[in-house]
Amino acid sequence: MPNYLKILVLGFFSLVLLACEAPQLTGKSTPGEVQYLGRYDFTNAGDVRMGWPGNGINLRFRGTKLTVKITDGGNGIMDAVINGKSSALILREGTQNYDIVSSDSESLFDVSLTRRTEVFDTGLFEINDVKVTGELVAPPTTDRKILFIGDSITAGFGVRGNTKDCQYSPASNAPRKSYAWLAADSLKAEPHLVAISGRGVVYNYDNNPNPVMPAQLITPCPTLKVAGIMTSLKRLWWLSHLAQMTGPRLMPGRTNLTQAILISSMIFARVIPNRIL
Repeated sequence: MPNYLKILVLGFFSLVLLACEAPQLTGKSTPGEVQYLGRYDFTNAGDVRMGWPGNGINLRFRGTKLTVKITDGGNGIMDAVINGKSSALILREGTQNYDIVSSDSESLFDVSLTRRTEVFDTGLFEINDVKVTGELVAPPTTDRKILFIGDSITAGFGVRGNTKDCQYSPASNAPRKSYAWLAADSLKAEPHLVAISGRGVVYNYDNNPNPVMPAQLITPCPTLKVAGIMTSLKRLWWLSHLAQMTGPRLMPGRTNLTQAILISSMIFARVIPNRIL
């Protein structure tokens, strides 16, 4: 393998490992509480902002009713899985209450509510409140978590289409049927999908100028905009620090500064406006 490919591969997967340990990007499940799935961010108002495929909540409750308050741009679709049965929840624009469970008799409900659509179709969304008529009880939990970095195949792009040539629509997405979700499920692990269709490691599909995947690894929510210069410089410094740790094995004899510049530039290509390569 050529040296430059070794640099890209090692640098990328070093970022993946560090991203797995980044603080305050994911939540831990607590018995008797709502479990937030994947990466997310808290707003100033204490709401939970999300945007990755498969983001959402898991919970178990004994009672008759579950209502979730969600803020959306108006085109989002969620997969609501209640005691193993799945249905689509079509979101409306603005902040709305959605009755996820409504039963005449008290029962035990396992509920998973996850994002089907991608950020370029529907933007970010917020979970503002979760209310049950009854009581939350300890949900099924796992200590295993798997972080998947990818593009359309990881996000489940168009999986619900009836043929390979079908016309794309947001409703045809199915992150819960992607290889990533199925693999995690088979290992009884919680999948964290950090994926945007068409995004690459060094460049994007159709020369899309938006941030490539390495730029997404240190953020809790996906971004569709090229970073401002100060944000870009901060990220470049972070990658330079990473390069100084990985460089000596890849580029023996080069100075730390040279290693940092070369490795950071190759990994960070097309993230800073006007490019650096």
